[in-house]
Amino acid sequence: MSVDVFRYVVNGLQVAMILYCIVRSLNGLRSQTHPLVSVFFALGLLCYFVNDLYWLTHLMMGKGAYPPFSACDISAIGLYLLLSSALDVVFREDTRDVRVVTIPAVVFAACNTALWIIWSGEWFQQIVSGLAFARLLSSSARGLKCSGALSRREWRFLAAACGFLIPAEAVLPLLSGGVYKAVDLLCYGVMFGFMAFFLLRTIHEHRHGSSDAALGIAFAGYSWALVTLYLSAEPYYTVADTIIILFIGLMLPAVRRKAAET
Repeated sequence: MSVDVFRYVVNGLQVAMILYCIVRSLNGLRSQTHPLVSVFFALGLLCYFVNDLYWLTHLMMGKGAYPPFSACDISAIGLYLLLSSALDVVFREDTRDVRVVTIPAVVFAACNTALWIIWSGEWFQQIVSGLAFARLLSSSARGLKCSGALSRREWRFLAAACGFLIPAEAVLPLLSGGVYKAVDLLCYGVMFGFMAFFLLRTIHEHRHGSSDAALGIAFAGYSWALVTLYLSAEPYYTVADTIIILFIGLMLPAVRRKAAET
């Protein structure tokens, strides 16, 4: 199976999962205690649906790079902001000082944006998208902190991973030969390793944790999966995009559980 054909399959599966999650999240909306969580989540996924639909059309037409600030970028920005709003509905009343995690999250997003600009050569498009992405990472970090989903040791490991990835990805184009391959594989090992961690922790919190912890870890895992996706080249890009389907599906029960909580 060629990469393009597999991309069709992945995008098709994502569209199916997204539509299922939209319908399920809005089912019984009137009886939900916190319906805004479901509404923002569903609207965010609707933006994701537009994004995937754009890419499916783009692939079928056999075009190259999409034009600057296309429908793809606009729908992605909507996704970031609406998922952030879903988290804010739950954690906005928490008065604890969370700047110790939100500020580093914004800095991490800014560094990712700088890498996107270097790789793509687009300024306006990436800066606008990066601002919205920073909002999502900040809200995800806040959700993790307020819900207590991570231990101090896990926070340290996550901080170390973020601190390693940005400089490693920045110097990667300057390397060659065995050193390049070693650093490249290490970067992918860190990114996909934490994807596996977030998947397992999300499943654990669904079974044994609070509704806040389940929601916080599920959205944070999805955010990390996006980081991995955007820092990956083929075939790792398609692998990350495939795993994202699982994160979309895991966010749904967290949203429904929190929305129905009395």
